[in-house]
Amino acid sequence: MRNALDRLIEEGWRIGWAEGRAEGWAEGWAESLLLTLRQRFGEVPAALADRIGAQQDAAVLDRWLVLAIRAPSLQAFARGMEQWPTPGKASPTRSPSPAR
Repeated sequence: MRNALDRLIEEGWRIGWAEGRAEGWAEGWAESLLLTLRQRFGEVPAALADRIGAQQDAAVLDRWLVLAIRAPSLQAFARGMEQWPTPGKASPTRSPSPAR
């Protein structure tokens, strides 16, 4: 018979595994985004790369990747990023879709 401690340990392991998996996914998505930007525009400034790397919201990273594909320049990409939240900042009042 399992005791409460065993159940708590198992639940903690499950939560940790899920969080680690999500974090790893976000890191991979950010790396894909940076690769796209480098291939299209050359070197990415460290501050911009740091901002991308700090983002953990999958929906934001998805929008940024679409923006990276469509933006005519790295400057346009950076301006377009302002439509979506940065970790630790409040979300804008409206979140428009990327230009098509």
